Amino acid sequence: SQSVCSWYGVCCTFTPITQNLWMRCKEDSSNINDCCSHSGTYLYAILLKNNNLKGELPDIFNQFSTVMRLYLQDNHLSGNLVPSLRNMTALEEIDLSRNEFIGPLPPDVACGDSNLRYLRLDENQLSGTIPPCPDSTFSLLVELTFSDNYLSGTIPSFIVNFSNLNIFGIAKNNFSGEIPPLPNTVQFADLSFNALTLGKPGGEYGIYPVLSQQPCSLRELVLSHNSIS
Repeated sequence: SQSVCSWYGVCCTFTPITQNLWMRCKEDSSNINDCCSHSGTYLYAILLKNNNLKGELPDIFNQFSTVMRLYLQDNHLSGNLVPSLRNMTALEEIDLSRNEFIGPLPPDVACGDSNLRYLRLDENQLSGTIPPCPDSTFSLLVELTFSDNYLSGTIPSFIVNFSNLNIFGIAKNNFSGEIPPLPNTVQFADLSFNALTLGKPGGEYGIYPVLSQQPCSLRELVLSHNSIS
């Protein structure tokens, strides 16, 4: 059969360890559908960041079951996140930040699967709440960020179960309620520009209990512009 590396708009490089591929769009088009005219059975990465891509994610993305890295940040992509990503079960890294995606965070994307390590959805137009996820979800997740959207509700308590999380960013949304304990691996958390609280101070020194429950690994916790009093 014809090698995937002979397809229009696909570039391949080879190393002794693996085959890396990335895709380019037709030079005369900014529609993402023009980037995906073939089955992606052997694709490992789709790297189309910082172009002028427009439109919704095409359904053909469902065929890319071997893709591990999906970088589409800094474009003008729109619409909902699913069903185009539903069958991309091998994904380890997703960066869709700085686009125009709308709608809620679907469990298919927000909860992902055991392979996902990086999920970046910053600066879109996503709304709704964080969906409930099983305790085993995100066992490998290192970075979770969806700052500068229209998300609301509370920060779910199951966030503490993300046992490898280092970076957690939800700034510039509409989250409210008390801040829960974070995983003991988190080093940086930006929760600023929401309506979050610390609960009531207590004890001999009037310390907020939620602060004493945060992990020792935490190096920076940004809480500016919330409802702390």
